Amino acid sequence: FDTILGVGMPYMASAFGIFLMTQFLKSVPRELEEAALIDGASQFQTMWRVVLPLAKPALLTLTILAFQASWNEYLDPLLYLPGAENFTLPVGLRFFQSQFRSDWNYTLIGSMFNAIPILMIFFVFNRYFIEGVSHSGLKG
Repeated sequence: FDTILGVGMPYMASAFGIFLMTQFLKSVPRELEEAALIDGASQFQTMWRVVLPLAKPALLTLTILAFQASWNEYLDPLLYLPGAENFTLPVGLRFFQSQFRSDWNYTLIGSMFNAIPILMIFFVFNRYFIEGVSHSGLKG
């Protein structure tokens, strides 16, 4: 656990992620899978070429939410990472506050820098959310 990877690994498989992907995959029309099987695709090819491209918006949503959860985590990096040089930004912001004094200007600037990666990831992948809603494999 002495690395940043050890702090982020528990968020790769979460109960919410399993629930989100299960509900999304249940909404994929069965007719698409049957059409792929009729065309001669194996189960793996059906999953890889039909279902997985439809699941990109759900996977991106899950990735962004998991990244945000691990990025904003306070207690895990504080417990698992050795030394102040390995701390994440939310843990590092705590060093600007003490029992009798707080440097609010540094804390607010640090909070702004803490929010920048989350905002960048959201704005870069925002178009994939909209694309996923508009694409489906069936006429209706």
